[in-house]
Amino acid sequence: MNTVVTPKGTPYLIWSIAVTALSVLSFCFCFPLIATIPGIVAIVLAAQVNAKAIQGDLDGAARAAKAAKLWCIVASVLFVLSFAAYFIALAMFGGAAGMEAFMQEYQRQLEQQ
Repeated sequence: MNTVVTPKGTPYLIWSIAVTALSVLSFCFCFPLIATIPGIVAIVLAAQVNAKAIQGDLDGAARAAKAAKLWCIVASVLFVLSFAAYFIALAMFGGAAGMEAFMQEYQRQLEQQ
């Protein structure tokens, strides 16, 4: 009779996929791509949880779940911080038009010196 073995930790596959997908889908903002690599690491670790549990390695499954949670948190924090940094930069320079005006003023000051 087959028994279902559950890991001691919770698989964080959905969270890791979500944060990675968000960071990839928001690539037009540039900064959030920083969260992609930790998100991929979290996906790999979260996928190992069920595989290790099925093999009977409950301690390994619990360690993989704990590591996946850590990498999900790292990816989420990096995503939020980088997204905030993008909007701060956008507010400081006023978007593309503000950046262009800043560069023109900078060029004008260089020519005066």
